[in-house]
Amino acid sequence: MALHQVALVGRRMDTLLLGVKEFHPDRLYLIYTGITSEVYKPMLSMLDSSVKVEAFGFDPYAARDIYDWCCSLRSSLPEGDVLQYNLTEGTKVAAWGCLHAAYETDDDAFYFSQEGGCMHFLTARRYPTRSVISNLEFVRLFGNTLSSYNNVSDMLPADVITAREVKSFIETHQKTYQRIQHQFRTQFGARVEKLPGQFDVDRDKGVKVFQGAEGLRIIDRGKVLLDTDNPCAARLFFTGRWWEVLVSDMVYRWDLRRHSGAAAVSGSGRNVPATGASMPDPSAPTPGSGAAMSPSEVWRNVEFSGPQGGKTMNELDILVNDSRRLLLLECKSGYIAQECIYKIDSVRDTYGGQHSKSVLVSYYPLDANQQRKCDDLRVYAFAPATESERFRHLERLPAFLDSVVSEIE
Repeated sequence: MALHQVALVGRRMDTLLLGVKEFHPDRLYLIYTGITSEVYKPMLSMLDSSVKVEAFGFDPYAARDIYDWCCSLRSSLPEGDVLQYNLTEGTKVAAWGCLHAAYETDDDAFYFSQEGGCMHFLTARRYPTRSVISNLEFVRLFGNTLSSYNNVSDMLPADVITAREVKSFIETHQKTYQRIQHQFRTQFGARVEKLPGQFDVDRDKGVKVFQGAEGLRIIDRGKVLLDTDNPCAARLFFTGRWWEVLVSDMVYRWDLRRHSGAAAVSGSGRNVPATGASMPDPSAPTPGSGAAMSPSEVWRNVEFSGPQGGKTMNELDILVNDSRRLLLLECKSGYIAQECIYKIDSVRDTYGGQHSKSVLVSYYPLDANQQRKCDDLRVYAFAPATESERFRHLERLPAFLDSVVSEIE
């Protein structure tokens, strides 16, 4: 006895792959139109070789032709074989043709909802989908190839501690930080590798910076303002990576909580209290501590292969999925040019498709023009309303992401 699955091809390939992973058909029949004649092809290489695939082109509104084809398919199957229809994608007219045939022959027809459920039309049964689409599968569905990425679960606790210390320094010594960064850009070309082991800060008499493999120290006339022995401290401090690390940590904990069903926790869970924040729950799972037990997938520093295997110009700060689509997060700890918002929109369409969601996570408030541009391009903007709110605003990110993934388009 073989299982045959007919699937309507639309613009979203994840629901086609989900149908295969959920029911494991022996034969898959794809019904495509002129517009969707190419979009399903990256998926074919992802299927197990035991799945036999055939594709058939139809006019998207030729309901009668599709109905006749379904009836012919059913009549050709050996006795005992099972036929089912995945009607999640395609036009309503095409779905009607398949559904009409399914009713007449008492075959199963199902639909994956955007909320993550599977509904069966003939029996009116509805249940949560058991299968999920991984980050790598989402990437491959859109015909992209990964060059490199880092799992947030492998992120070092020491880097998160250092990122917190940098954030505290910025918020306590704002002018000194701005002067150091100005000098970094003007004198050293914004290149960490060009930094000397020690230099005096311009326009901030008495302030000295020491950096290197031993860590990072900032001293003001003998008073230590920042002192860390993390060899990555200078890169985190000068390049703004400190913000990406803190956001990655928060996104990881949010995603882990969703998968595990554990109670929401704040902070990093590394037994180190953030400035002005309560002690995190030490029993909560954290990056680098048993993350392999969770299905959570949060990636950072994601790069794709371009033509001839070269790297693309675009790098994703953070990538995660909610089982239905990709979430692409861009982290900004400083000024945000309008071109940056256009880039976020373009990267989403290229690597996640129009149904994915892009999120701009800004340390500083956005001005009216920046917010308007985000709204116009469907970029979800997470930013404090005022300068003073930025100190604890990151704690609100999990609730914000909950609202983003709950919004059905």
